Amino acid sequence: MFRRMIGGAAAGALTWTLTEYSVHRWAMHGRGGRNAWSEEHLDHHAKPYRTFELKFDGEVWMKVAGIPAVGLPAAGIGALLGGRRAALQVGLAAGLAFSACYAAYTHVHHVIHHEPPTTSAGRWVRKHHLAHHFSTPKRNFGVTHGWWDVALGTAKTPDQLKVPRRLAPSWLVDESGDVRAEHAGDYVLAGRTTRAVADADVDRAMADQAPVTD
Repeated sequence: MFRRMIGGAAAGALTWTLTEYSVHRWAMHGRGGRNAWSEEHLDHHAKPYRTFELKFDGEVWMKVAGIPAVGLPAAGIGALLGGRRAALQVGLAAGLAFSACYAAYTHVHHVIHHEPPTTSAGRWVRKHHLAHHFSTPKRNFGVTHGWWDVALGTAKTPDQLKVPRRLAPSWLVDESGDVRAEHAGDYVLAGRTTRAVADADVDRAMADQAPVTD
């Protein structure tokens, strides 16, 4: 039983990572603002501080729906391999793992934009995702991971990432408006102003282009 549930949970978690990558790449960035997810997500690129307001991040029902959406197919595979009991064990483990990973993604995405890294993994995941925002919006589609980007050729993070000053996360900037010393090796601020986001910023985001540094 334990091995079946571990296998089911691993399958559910792996399914989530592929879902995260695929939805981000093709539903959000591949539609040019022509569906609700794409429009909202590209607007998030113009206003990166918006995280929990995003439906894909914040809607609890989507996480709950993930349990049967992933659990039932996994249960079918379990039934073929080991009968009715295996179906229940594998399906439940897969569905719960998928939704738990979805919930973890929501938290990680918010933390990337609002809290400083405290570990090497946290440092890496922030730089990977912020490069997607500020340098290469058509790359680095994994938010909590990077292996699908590597496998599918969409991984690209510069050694030192240029961040528009007006869009910089609060954790990156000190009281004088400069990059905090502990982050200076990874980031440099560009632009002279902290002006508010304007229509031109939204237009560039909707065109799937990196923000300008002015």
